[in-house]
Amino acid sequence: MQGFTKVVLIIVAFLIGGVLLAILKEIRGGSGYGPLGSVIVLVFLVGIRAIWNYSPEKQKEDTTDIDKLDKN
Repeated sequence: MQGFTKVVLIIVAFLIGGVLLAILKEIRGGSGYGPLGSVIVLVFLVGIRAIWNYSPEKQKEDTTDIDKLDKN
């Protein structure tokens, strides 16, 4: 995944997280986010890290294929 795509996905995740926090604040009457807000922020940060560290080229290629099995 290229850097530009990662940045776009992070921006989309930021928008979704912001919307969820705004909805949560409205539900609570504008008094704060509470413990659920902390969970949303942590999930957002873990998601950013997962998006940025994702690299499909680094996946293991030592899967056993039926054609590669030893027939002895």
